[in-house]
Amino acid sequence: MLTVQQSKIYGALAAAAIGDSMGTVSEGFSPEFLKCRYGGYITDLLEPTDDGMTINAHAGMVSDDFSVAYYTAEILLEHHSPMTRELAIKGLMRWWEHPEYTCYVGPSTRNGIMKLIDPEKAVSKASPLKCLNGLATNGGGMKAGIMGVFNPRRCDDAIDDAITMCSLTHNNPISLSAACAVAAATAKAFEPNTGYYDLLEAGLYGARKGYRKTFDTMQPISGCSVEKRMLQAIELGLRCQGDFQRAMTEIADTVGCGLYAYEAIPGAFGMIAACKGDLMQTLYMGVNAGSDADSLACMVGYILGALHGDGAIPRKFLTLIDRANQFDLRKMALDIDAFCQEC
Repeated sequence: MLTVQQSKIYGALAAAAIGDSMGTVSEGFSPEFLKCRYGGYITDLLEPTDDGMTINAHAGMVSDDFSVAYYTAEILLEHHSPMTRELAIKGLMRWWEHPEYTCYVGPSTRNGIMKLIDPEKAVSKASPLKCLNGLATNGGGMKAGIMGVFNPRRCDDAIDDAITMCSLTHNNPISLSAACAVAAATAKAFEPNTGYYDLLEAGLYGARKGYRKTFDTMQPISGCSVEKRMLQAIELGLRCQGDFQRAMTEIADTVGCGLYAYEAIPGAFGMIAACKGDLMQTLYMGVNAGSDADSLACMVGYILGALHGDGAIPRKFLTLIDRANQFDLRKMALDIDAFCQEC
């Protein structure tokens, strides 16, 4: 039988993977199209369609959203070391060896990897002062939850580790503000007697602190404040509690659930508010909102999976995720727990 912390770690890993996999089916589509195609809401791990954004995938298979963090976690466990820049690079490079997941690589992550492999091919080499606004994407937020898992109850440490991990590929204050929001909320979820309001506050704290810590040192960029967009999304979510369709539509139409860090990360926190922190309902809302659904649902999975533990997840999902990806997330959870106890 798992301890409380082991259950929370397992829940965070599994729910993040499930959110990613379930969202690959709906990524890139509109909520209206999805509801028409499936005759209702998506609430299962489905086979991807040929007209979607998946590549040679099948039901239960994750994409880049969860897999980058998974291989980074492997590296940390193998080296039995807290996060460092060197280990973050090793994790990213191990992920790069898996074409079944790297086929989904986003523009910011690709650019970051090219800077490590061949700096001459990196977009940001052109000018350290140029605002590369197109790189303010979700790739930091999608993987930052793992730093909350490795730093249970330690929000500030999770924020620092998220910056170290994510700045390799998302070295701008907007993306890192968003990443720190997810990392801080995930770390907070391990504290006893924590409710979803506490997670919302932790996310806002992470966004604010992450922006302040990176504003003067990272690539300059122009875009919306993640923290302010989070406040807007949370207000919408609280106002629409009890009405799944209205909450999803209001958040998707007003804040957005798209590729940029100032859309999907605020959207995720708005949906947590709308669903009162219910794990599966929030995952379903993120998945059915379309757009960058797999990233949004993956981030929600880290935060609320850590809050509720694996007991809130249907067993069939746990089995399928492991089988489809050749994972053993329960074992990884036990290994991370042992790591946290010793470090």
